[in-house]
Amino acid sequence: MDMYYVYQLRCANGSPYTGCTNNLDARLERHAKGYVFSTKDKLPNELEMYVAFNDKNKVFAFEIHSE
Repeated sequence: MDMYYVYQLRCANGSPYTGCTNNLDARLERHAKGYVFSTKDKLPNELEMYVAFNDKNKVFAFEIHSE
């Protein structure tokens, strides 16, 4: 079963970043290496929370309401 994740990071400047992915480990690695445009100038960042879903539509709806 595929899982989808909404996650929230705390960036070095104190700002939050909310995103969604189907591969949390790979996405967090991309953030840490500076490959994500929205957070590359706010490193380091720290994972504050994530929520897992098995329905792709629900994960996108949750992300929109979490921002």
